[in-house]
Amino acid sequence: MSKEHGMRKDVVLALRGLGAVSVENGCGAGTPDINHTMGWIELKSLARVPPKGGPLRVPHFTPQQRAWLFKRDKMGGLAQVLLKVGKHDWMLLSATTAFQMLGRATYLELLAAADWASSDGLDGPGLEGAIRRSWERLCSSKT
Repeated sequence: MSKEHGMRKDVVLALRGLGAVSVENGCGAGTPDINHTMGWIELKSLARVPPKGGPLRVPHFTPQQRAWLFKRDKMGGLAQVLLKVGKHDWMLLSATTAFQMLGRATYLELLAAADWASSDGLDGPGLEGAIRRSWERLCSSKT
């Protein structure tokens, strides 16, 4: 079982206020791990921050996943990446930020660009609030 698969249960529980469900889809390449009432979340996990402050590479962030998220974002939907680093650090990235920076930027650069971050473990209310704010920004940009 992948680390991301193990994260699903915790994230779905943390986002129960958004009707989050785990998605198992072998038919659609790149389909994210979590769907909720406002959009999609791809889960990613790394054991630690790279030594010497190098780029935060996520080898299992596939080209299909990048493309799926980027396309959904450009079509006006909410698509994000929730990244867990180590045991306690979490950050929520927009699809565009993940597409452009994940694998190229350092941990600190990603942290500065994140929509939300926690160094104290998964904070369900904080994460849900960040998603709701992202949704509100998305909706207000359409009007």
